[in-house]
Amino acid sequence: MNEKDRMAREIAKTRQEITDYQAQIAEAKKAKEEQQALQEKLNVINALRKEKSSSAKVLDEVSTLKRRNVAKSFKKEGLRLGIEALLWMTRQ
Repeated sequence: MNEKDRMAREIAKTRQEITDYQAQIAEAKKAKEEQQALQEKLNVINALRKEKSSSAKVLDEVSTLKRRNVAKSFKKEGLRLGIEALLWMTRQ
C-alpha cells in the first residue's frame, strides 16, 4: 500500500467521522428543542396552578366574610372569570 492510498483511506475515515458527529449534533439539537418545548409547557401548567391557588384563596377568604349590600358583576374572558363586587363585610 502506498502513501497515496493510506492518505485516501484516512481522509475517507475522517469524513465518515464528521458525518457521524454531525448526525449526533443534529440529534442533540432536536433533543434540546424538545426539552425546551416541554419546559415551556411545564411553565404554563405551573402558572395556571399558581393562578388557581390564588383564586381559590381569594374565594375562600370571601366565603368566610358576612356580606352586606353586595353589588357584583361577572366577566368571562376565555378561560378566565372576572368577578367585580362592592361589598360591605364584617368577620363572622
